[in-house]
Amino acid sequence: MSRYCLIDPEKYRPGGTGTPGFSKLFFTRWNVNDLNIYTELCARYVDDLIEQYNPDAFLIVTGSELDIKTIYGDVIEHIGKRLTGPNKWTGEVHVFSPGWPTVLQDDHIAYPKPGWVTHHIYQGYDQVLFQHNYYWLRHNSLPHFEDHITPDWYKKLSPDLLYTCYNNQPRDYRHYTIDQLYKHDLLDKGIVTAKYSTVDQVAEPDYIISDSWPFEHLPIGTTLVDESDFHLNTTKEFGCQEFPKSYGRGAIDIVTESRVNPGELYLSEKTNKSLLGHKPFIVVGAPGYHKWLQEERDIELYTEIFDYSFDDEPNWIHRVDGIIDNIKRLSEEYTTPEDYQRLYDSVKEKAERNFFRHMNVMISGIHSQPLNNFLGLDPVNNSIEDFNADKIQDYVHNLQEGDDIDRQFQFYYEYVMPQFKGTYDWMKEIKDITDLII
Repeated sequence: MSRYCLIDPEKYRPGGTGTPGFSKLFFTRWNVNDLNIYTELCARYVDDLIEQYNPDAFLIVTGSELDIKTIYGDVIEHIGKRLTGPNKWTGEVHVFSPGWPTVLQDDHIAYPKPGWVTHHIYQGYDQVLFQHNYYWLRHNSLPHFEDHITPDWYKKLSPDLLYTCYNNQPRDYRHYTIDQLYKHDLLDKGIVTAKYSTVDQVAEPDYIISDSWPFEHLPIGTTLVDESDFHLNTTKEFGCQEFPKSYGRGAIDIVTESRVNPGELYLSEKTNKSLLGHKPFIVVGAPGYHKWLQEERDIELYTEIFDYSFDDEPNWIHRVDGIIDNIKRLSEEYTTPEDYQRLYDSVKEKAERNFFRHMNVMISGIHSQPLNNFLGLDPVNNSIEDFNADKIQDYVHNLQEGDDIDRQFQFYYEYVMPQFKGTYDWMKEIKDITDLII
């Protein structure tokens, strides 16, 4: 049996013990000394794993943000060096992620895949998000929704605004989206948050607001923040499981996804919340994102209210412009809370179908299969117990309880395999867990 080592970014990434501050990773304030320290930490981490375990392969399993170069690049580079030379390591490198960073808008390859890496398409992190968001909904109530414990809570949405648009980490495409909403007099039609970009950065000692304000039209010093006691307003840590209290105020969601480059098709907690919350939504995402949702995720598009002709535009600016055109048109047709209710009611049955479709895909476990297949875990020929996280220790030297891959296998063991083997009614089990399903 082959034995593997997982690459754990928490052991070497910025923010960990002895590493440069995490904010430097995103705002490129590294100096040469920081970079040298970080490179040395990555090399030491790899060398220690090889010395301790001499694994048959290193596994990078990241179903989330696709930022392979930033998070794993130095580690991958050092593994490549260990594959040659006098102190040669004779293993393999397998990366499981939703995609590989691809062509940018100027046709420049952001991060070509090294020849010593085998890449596998893997969307397993969706299951972790699905479970986290469900758990939060089970234990919390939302204004503008009837008590969510009742089976038809989602049918009682009572919006008083056209849309919501929540933004955490600063990104150019998010800034542009917000700026265009302001330019077209649409900010007062919904709720837009961007605390990090409009409040936190301004408060940093070396921030020069006149030079660094990321918006062209939004007036300098504008603060975009929602209810004062919401998690994102009280800490810089992002609680991806939480739904904002204002979530039910908007009839539709403008989702600004985590990635927008070609081929970066990834369903984060942002789109996941719209699906679980029975909300119609439109996404600032990669080219063809809505087509991907329809063809690969079995999600019905909201063609009654949205024009998706922007979806294949190669330039994200043009895709955002297409979304703004949609919001502008809807804002002219729907102007009162009664109108917003009518807008939501026109598609709520489709939103319900999408909820169940999304749930069915998650519970099927299909997004775990690339990794399961690699490990030789076949749902047909393996028992339920073979998918227990304790058994996965037989394959992975350094699996840790509570990390993403551990949670993924636990989800598969508890919810996918039992219904696959016919040992319980999975619909009833999910209802018991979430209090959401009839």
